[in-house]
Parts: sequence; C-alpha cells; structure tokens
Amino acid sequence: MKDVKVLIVDDNALILDLLMRGLMPHCDARAAADGADALLKIVDDPPDLVVCDYRMPGLDGRQLYEKIRGRQQTQSIPFIFLASRSDIEEKLRPIVEGVEMVLRSLLDFLRAAGVTPVNAVGQTFNPQLHEAVDQVHSPLHPPNTVVSEFHRGYVIGERTLRPARVAVTKAHSGTSAGGGDGGGIENR
Repeated sequence: MKDVKVLIVDDNALILDLLMRGLMPHCDARAAADGADALLKIVDDPPDLVVCDYRMPGLDGRQLYEKIRGRQQTQSIPFIFLASRSDIEEKLRPIVEGVEMVLRSLLDFLRAAGVTPVNAVGQTFNPQLHEAVDQVHSPLHPPNTVVSEFHRGYVIGERTLRPARVAVTKAHSGTSAGGGDGGGIENR
C-alpha cells in the first residue's frame, strides 16, 4: 500500500504531524500546510487521496475541493474533509431545522386528520394493532405482552393504518402463549 499517495492538508502543525505519523507506515503520505500549497502539489503530482482540514485561512478545504473538482485532471481524486464538531453542526443546523419543521407540519396534519399512534408497549398483544416480529422470555411480564416496539403503528378511528412492529413475551415454560385456546402468538 506504500504506492498509494495521500496528501494531508492542515494549517495546524500538530494535527498535520499526527496524521503524517499515523499514515506514513501505510502509504506515501505527503503534507501541505495550507490550501494554496496543497493545490500546487495536487496539480504538480496528483495524489490518490486528499485528506484536508475543512476550515483554514486563505484557501479553505471547501474552496480547495471546488478547485480540484473544476480541473479535468484532478476531478476524480477522492477527498476527505476533517472538520470540528462545531463546523459540522454549523453546516447541518439549517438542514436539521428544516427537516424538523417538515416533520412537525406532517405530524400536525396527521393529528388533524385523526391519525393517532398505537399504544403498544405494556399492552396485551392484539393482532389487529400489532405485528409480532420477535418473541422474548420475560419473567417480569405475562405471556403475550408487548415489551418493545421496533416501528410505531398508527390508527385512524377504528381502522389500523399500520400495525406496530413489536416484540412479545413468550409463554412461561410448560404453558402455551395463547392460554390453550389457539389464540395469541405461537411459541417457537
């Protein structure tokens, strides 16, 4: 793997040194202290991979990425961004807020239309409202009790739109799950 050329770009000398020491035993690691230096090295001798800090003074990681993608000879070089948690949160916050807004609007619409979630955990298994996808032993719960929910179910009035996908307790040893009347969940 020493024939794989990796260019590491970071303006923090400590991070750059740590990455270089970590990668050098595994590949042909090269360093650049800023985006401009990296761009010159990429054009002069294209690496197989670029690992780059997202936020740097001058030509930052995103700008370097755009310049590389804009050149025919370098547009296919894989590029990995290194970013701090605050950088990631700053970029994702507007997306998350938009998704949350759409979700709230959808849930408000469903409530207004009379759609309600199925109350599953702790209830006796009801094949009209629940779909058993797992059975578990539990000395704490009676047989056929829903103990966990994998996917929430929904009803509108008396009609089930989607059953809740649940885990149900098995009958205790020596008894059948349905109490001997043929109902309930079949033990396996």
